[in-house]
Amino acid sequence: MQEQNKKVSPLKKISMRYTGGSTQDINDLIGEPAPLEFIFGLGPDGLTPFEYALDGKVVGDKVQYRIERSRIIETFGHLLS
Repeated sequence: MQEQNKKVSPLKKISMRYTGGSTQDINDLIGEPAPLEFIFGLGPDGLTPFEYALDGKVVGDKVQYRIERSRIIETFGHLLS
């Protein structure tokens, strides 16, 4: 597969697993990694802040993203529905 096809880019289906914790080193909020699938860049208001963090990443990359509880809706936007 070409390297370009492995990159996160508009209209690509993104399949990932995520977890969450109250600190950087402790995944105590979600437990086992949970699946998340979405089409990148499909939101009516453009990219969410979370999508910006994933833009250009390739298969196998790991991303650590700190989110304040009060900004969850703003960060994920349409991806939450």
